[in-house]
Amino acid sequence: MYEALALLELDSVATGLATIDALTKRAEVVVMSAGVVEPGRFLILLTAPLGDLEEAYAAACSRAGGALLDRVLIPNIHPDVVHALRGNRVVKGDVSCVAVVETTSVSSVLIGCDRARKDAGVAVAGLRLAPGLGGRAYFAVTGAQHDVEEAANVGRAAVGAAHHRTEIIAMPTQEMLNALLSDGIFSVS
Repeated sequence: MYEALALLELDSVATGLATIDALTKRAEVVVMSAGVVEPGRFLILLTAPLGDLEEAYAAACSRAGGALLDRVLIPNIHPDVVHALRGNRVVKGDVSCVAVVETTSVSSVLIGCDRARKDAGVAVAGLRLAPGLGGRAYFAVTGAQHDVEEAANVGRAAVGAAHHRTEIIAMPTQEMLNALLSDGIFSVS
């Protein structure tokens, strides 16, 4: 179980690696993932009990300095968000409505998805953080239309200025559901 989750988004690989070193020296945390996404950003995803994570997060933010583009620390992250972060997608065939909330940063999408899931009666269909999004990210939720609309409103409000676009799709076609959280690489076989 993940008590808390943090994501740091930096504009430098070198500083990202130095930041991992600094934060892991400060507190006992689990670096769930670290690596490069476009356009030249370095992401660090961490989890730990809240006290340890807050200590490591503070050290990381200090060490990253001007290379830090965006960051988020979410206490009591909803398990469905972590499930989606791990690449799991849940789209049932009888979906009545879908909301897709797109953000201009990877960190902000986690805030929006967590708030949408906690505050509205929706299911998290999944998250897309990279590749192919040029630094943007999106999450999708499904459910009854009024719940999906509420989740979209909550998600937009939670991400604030990082909001890029939101679409609410009632009675989605199977073709749209197939494309919803595809790998995102355009190709013709």
